[in-house]
Amino acid sequence: MTALLFLSCLYRTGEVLNRKDGALVILKDQLSEIDIDQERNLISVTEGDAARVEIKRRILAAGRLATRESSRASGRSIIFASAIATPLVAFALYSQIGSPKIESQPLASRASEIQKAANLSELTQRLKTRLEADPSGGPSDGWVLLGQTYMRTARYDDAADAFERVTVRDNVDISTLLLFAEALIAAENGIVTPQAESVIERASEMDPDDPGPIFYRARILEQDGVPEEARALLIERLKRADRAYPWMELFLSVANRLGEQVGETPVTLADLIPDPQDARGPRAVDIEAAQDMSVEERS
Repeated sequence: MTALLFLSCLYRTGEVLNRKDGALVILKDQLSEIDIDQERNLISVTEGDAARVEIKRRILAAGRLATRESSRASGRSIIFASAIATPLVAFALYSQIGSPKIESQPLASRASEIQKAANLSELTQRLKTRLEADPSGGPSDGWVLLGQTYMRTARYDDAADAFERVTVRDNVDISTLLLFAEALIAAENGIVTPQAESVIERASEMDPDDPGPIFYRARILEQDGVPEEARALLIERLKRADRAYPWMELFLSVANRLGEQVGETPVTLADLIPDPQDARGPRAVDIEAAQDMSVEERS
């Protein structure tokens, strides 16, 4: 469900933070490192593929981030830099030492990796402490990235707490509300709780046409046992689009899955949009990142 967390960013490209070109370079370097780790048998083929998908998603998101001036003080910039790096480091460390599928490693090697994991945990705690000590309550971006770190290490309750810090602020956006909702859902093993539903409704009120809240509303309808209504909600939003957007493939995939349950014929983008090929579509960096990804990987 990772792609859902970027739906609002893709829809609202003018409302997100800028990432420097160097971020794309770092992410591409991460792809190369995965190949190296796989050759050294530090990670399995399955975990390598999963890591590649995660990084490609980040490339897609970074390629769409809008430009915005930053007036943060240097101290907060350090917090942001640490927080941005933490999720990637956490994912890489888990791929190398956290999976039960990895073969046993020499004691010295595992000791080194365990120490790295301990250092990561310490850095994460240090980041949280600095955010809590900030007289202004800590920058929203810092809390969001801390929450994303917790999500990738399966600390869903902690992630929800971090995201909630931002959702009570006046400048909260739809993307952060959806992150909070996803953390709440993950903490309940995929069940959309009343609290998560309330957060999704709040996001929907901010912009009823935003695809992110609509997707989650469809998820709620499916959970309530009305897949035909969930499918209809997704199809209706697809029909209202003025052109092709990246989130449409995810909508189509889920709509057709729901359609199978109620005996509906599968639909394609061409059925809903006269000319789905849009000249303003994904840029070269997006195409490069997504060319090897299946629909399942993007969801």
